[in-house]
Amino acid sequence: ARGLRGTGPEVAMMVMTAVVGDRAGALRRPLRLGPLFGRRSASIARAKGKSDARKTQLYARFGKKIIMAVKAGGPDEKANPALRDIVAEAKAANVPSANIQSAITRGSQANTEDFREILYEAYGHGGAGIMITVLTDNPNRASKMIKSCVSYMGLTNASIGSVAFNFKRSGAITLEDELTEDDLIEVALEAEVDEAILAQNDDGEWLVVTDVKDCTRLKAALQTARVACGEPSLIYHPSSTVDCSDEDIIANRDAIEKLLELDDVDA
Repeated sequence: ARGLRGTGPEVAMMVMTAVVGDRAGALRRPLRLGPLFGRRSASIARAKGKSDARKTQLYARFGKKIIMAVKAGGPDEKANPALRDIVAEAKAANVPSANIQSAITRGSQANTEDFREILYEAYGHGGAGIMITVLTDNPNRASKMIKSCVSYMGLTNASIGSVAFNFKRSGAITLEDELTEDDLIEVALEAEVDEAILAQNDDGEWLVVTDVKDCTRLKAALQTARVACGEPSLIYHPSSTVDCSDEDIIANRDAIEKLLELDDVDA
């Protein structure tokens, strides 16, 4: 469930990671810890638990995508461009090689269920539109879980097309270097790309949004111009935005976080 910041506040998926280290040493006598240390330790433990849960979800999502790609085009990356691209994305996201190979093996087995991509639509707080992408091997289970979560978080389940009409399936390239709009226009013209939009999501990441068919070519042009960028991805980019109050923005973010905790939700 991802949005982009345009002319007004938008809701986006936030991914946070925490790295925690321990240091152990021998103590000659019992050590008494104050209440502040205890609260800090509990906070670190919660942050680490949340980080581990997000990492597990990320691995599971890539596993599903790899299985889908194998089912559609076979396990050979050289002969299956879709699989090759998904594996490259997984490696860029630090998914362990053992997880990737395991998913390829599972996808090759006849008794492994295939996954379907299903799109759900909802109205958020303040009238914001929310697109929910699901990868599932059990559509009935996914539908019940999504609709229940949407209602629980105070959102409204929308009919097919009532929200999607305002979104366009687009390619997105995450920028790792600063880039001005003038520089982007120059790169896009050089690459003969008609549409290139500079946008920022709620994680603070800058993205270049373009037509899906032009995404790979534009990324290559950015790299030629010595602009560091991440792997391209597919998003739903809004054609127009709505102004939301701070309270509505927070409520929508909380709802998206809750939706992303569901096993079948991909984005």
